[in-house]
Amino acid sequence: MKASTTMKALVGDESGGYRLADNIEIPHPKPGTMLCRVHAVAVSPYDAKIVDYSNVPGAVGGCDFAGVVVEVGEGVKRFKAGDRVLAVTFGLNATDKTAGAFAEFALATEDLACHVPESFSLAQASSMGLAVATAGLALFQAPGLELAMPRPISADQDTPPYVLISGGATDTGTMGIQLLKIAGYTPIVTCSPVNNALCESYGAAACFDYHSPTCGADIREYTANNLAFVFDCVTDTETMKMCYEAIGSSGGKYIAIEAIDAAIKYTRRDVVADWMMAPTIMGTRVEIGGTYGRPSTPEHRRFGSGLFLLVEKLLNDGALKGHPVELREGGLADIPGFINRSMKSVLYGLTWDVALWLIFNNTTPTMATLAREKIEFKTLSGVTLRGWLYPSEKRGPGIILSAGFNMPKDVVVPDVADWYQKRGFTALIFDTYSIGESDGEPRCDTDMHRRVEDFIDSVSWLSKNPLVDPEKIVLWGLCFDGNIMLATAALDRRVAAVVSVAPMIDVTGEPDRREAILELALADRANQLDGEEPMYLPIVDEDGIMPLGQVSGLGFFTTMEGMNLPVENRATVQSYMRGLGWSIMHLLPKISPTPVFMVTPELDQVFPASRQKEAFDLLKEPKEHSIVAGKNHFNWMFGDMDGVFNNQLNFLKKHLQL
Repeated sequence: MKASTTMKALVGDESGGYRLADNIEIPHPKPGTMLCRVHAVAVSPYDAKIVDYSNVPGAVGGCDFAGVVVEVGEGVKRFKAGDRVLAVTFGLNATDKTAGAFAEFALATEDLACHVPESFSLAQASSMGLAVATAGLALFQAPGLELAMPRPISADQDTPPYVLISGGATDTGTMGIQLLKIAGYTPIVTCSPVNNALCESYGAAACFDYHSPTCGADIREYTANNLAFVFDCVTDTETMKMCYEAIGSSGGKYIAIEAIDAAIKYTRRDVVADWMMAPTIMGTRVEIGGTYGRPSTPEHRRFGSGLFLLVEKLLNDGALKGHPVELREGGLADIPGFINRSMKSVLYGLTWDVALWLIFNNTTPTMATLAREKIEFKTLSGVTLRGWLYPSEKRGPGIILSAGFNMPKDVVVPDVADWYQKRGFTALIFDTYSIGESDGEPRCDTDMHRRVEDFIDSVSWLSKNPLVDPEKIVLWGLCFDGNIMLATAALDRRVAAVVSVAPMIDVTGEPDRREAILELALADRANQLDGEEPMYLPIVDEDGIMPLGQVSGLGFFTTMEGMNLPVENRATVQSYMRGLGWSIMHLLPKISPTPVFMVTPELDQVFPASRQKEAFDLLKEPKEHSIVAGKNHFNWMFGDMDGVFNNQLNFLKKHLQL
């Protein structure tokens, strides 16, 4: 049982927003509830909206959490102390100020909670409760679509009815896709093309680009003018118009997650349109001002009880997947800043097509983070590169890590460096030429040959560190630098092993982009000779496409900028011209006998898994290929970071004889 009577929690602040309080009374489990030690919480758009619209000073915030039961209240039979659980609750609650998830301890309601199977991490599980509640109510209850669950099969209907989910790549969207499939319907979705593979992996039968001006018409054609059910997980005027256009001429039902535009609502009298709020699943009155208040809904509570029992069975059977999540270790204190920087940019216009849900780990680390040191070193060309060294506690292997094309050292690799440092590696990360804090002009300029040479020079620098065994230095590269690290290992026999993650093996681009890039680059060279400034292109344009034709997605840069990371969405056009002439395919067989461990996300949208497999097949032994199931280029390490990295570590231990 708990040793203290108070806890830390995020509560509504009198001046608006959330504040961290460290003297909140730990709640006692009421009948039908369990007190849980919170291990991870999920942050959703609801948490950002409610604190602006209906803040309750002193009330604990947050809806989604996972943790371990500490104590059960009267009447609880399904759970006992020590059980791993996920649950949904609703924070900033005017009628119960303790009913929130953003705390060290939280109350879970027995019939709105699930046991978490051992195959799921608590971080993965923490984002599921609100998605289950929202999708379940919207699809199967009034005022939602009131679909049957399961759908009765009739002899005269061979094809399951279509149900459109607008915003299929959202957390609620992927949950809705799965629930529809299980209930016997055919889910189709709108999403950005970069998330087609993600939505299809959850069971979407077809994906439509919501950017397209013909999106609604395309859906109507695909469904043969028979679409009658729409769930809008986005809910703005544009998505509502598109959904209305998609519904067939016989009419249908439309359910939203926000108050809807009355002017659009009545443009079609054959469409029954309404909107819902997930807190009604608690069955009690929703005390929110204005149009958001709701009367008690005991029928929603009864439905929720059955739904969460079903979800628990589906999880145990492996028939339900969680949404991709991004794990952060900052704890409760980091949540208000994230909501202000990033989540509100999602709410107020940047993008709703979010493939990542942020999960804040609320546990005490099992090992304290070791120190990191600022370092700098000169390359043979005389340029100073600057970065961070993560020294291990004793002499051992070293590892040099880099995050990819024009990425500063601040993105992704600090977490990886910290992970390896805690396992006995001295880790080095640095800003490459013309990026971040390192020297080099023009800025944001990449030369692949120079990049390889700079990594060779970094091996020389790290090998002189007394904590590093110079015969056990590993190169670790992500995306574009998965390519560069392989090339470096082919030329530098001092490299003891390579880990290449989601490598962009071929950077020569799509044939239809080649001539345009060459034309721009040659004109730029001539202009620079005449004294003009270098020409730049965005790394990812507003449609989520790279200049050489690869599909990426603008949301990554939006998220990084929102977190105040020093990313720049630009690169010189000369960088892309050099890419047209860069290939490492002939080098891959020459890396042997240096061991190579390749990590491929199954749903990689930037460089397909099949192409990565072709490159892996060109490598000679020793080598190993790890496929990260159900993950894409941006979320491959989220959810089960230790599982992904332990495979790498075991490979390195074997071949470096650690």
